Amino acid sequence: MGETLKGFEPIYGTIQGQIEEATSQEQYPFLFCLRAKDDSHLQFFTTDFHSNTWLVEKSIGELEELRDDVGVGESWEDFIGYMRDAFASGNVKMVLGGPMGSRGHTSAKVRAQKVKGTPRIDLKLSKLEGNAAHDIMGAIVNSLFKVFQACSSALSAESAHVAYLSAALADEKARADRMQEQIDTAIFSGRRKQRAALPLPDLPLTGTPSGEKLPLRNTTLPTSQTGIPEAGKAEKVVSKHAHLGPRVYAAPSARRGRRMGTVISTGEVDDDKI
Repeated sequence: MGETLKGFEPIYGTIQGQIEEATSQEQYPFLFCLRAKDDSHLQFFTTDFHSNTWLVEKSIGELEELRDDVGVGESWEDFIGYMRDAFASGNVKMVLGGPMGSRGHTSAKVRAQKVKGTPRIDLKLSKLEGNAAHDIMGAIVNSLFKVFQACSSALSAESAHVAYLSAALADEKARADRMQEQIDTAIFSGRRKQRAALPLPDLPLTGTPSGEKLPLRNTTLPTSQTGIPEAGKAEKVVSKHAHLGPRVYAAPSARRGRRMGTVISTGEVDDDKI
C-alpha cells in the first residue's frame, strides 16, 4: 500500500460533551487532538482533565474501511483532507453514554462533519484510566506547548521582519525627501539664472533720451463740477503754450471804432438811403 500519514499536521480543538440521555448534570468542556502517531497510525484523544479521558487509534487499513463507510473521497488524499477539514471546522461533537459513576461515563464517541448536510465521521472511543489517562493529559499539554513555542517563534520572526521593513521604509523616505529638496533647489536656482539673463526693457521714466518732454495727448482742460479747471491739469496746458509768449487781448469793437474815428457798420442797410 502506498498510503501514508506522513506530513499530517496535528489538529487541536475544544468540544462540549453531550449525554445521550438528557440529565441536569453539567459537563466539562473537552480538549481534543487529532494527530499522526506515526506514518501508519492516526490517533484521536480527548480529555476534560478530570474523570473522562478517551482515545482511539486507526491504522491505514482501518482508515480505508472508514472511507468506504463514509463514502467520501475518490482517493486516499481526498479522504484524509476531508477528515482534516471536518475536525478543524468546529462541527465536532462528543456523545457520552453509559451509567455515570465516580469514574465518569463508560462509553463515548466523537462525531465530525465538514458542514451540515455533508457525510459524518463517527469514531468510537475507549476510556483510559490511571497512568494511561495521565499520559494522554501530559501528551496533549506537551503538544500544545510545542505549538505555542512554534507560534511564538514565528511571531517573533515576523515582528523582527516588520521592524526591519519599517526601518528600511523610513530610510527610503528620508532619502526621497533629500532628493526632492535637491531637485527643488536646482529648479529654483535655474529660474533665478533665467531671470538674471533676461534684458531689462528700455523704457524712459521722466522723458525721452534727448531730454525733450513728451507731447500731451489730451489738450482739453478738465474741469471740475463747478466749471473751474483743475489746478494741476491747467498748469500742464499753460506750459504747452508758454513758447508763444504773452497773449494779447483785442478790445471790443465799439471801443475800437471810437478810437480810430471811423464808423463801424453793423451790417444793416437803410432802405430810404438807397
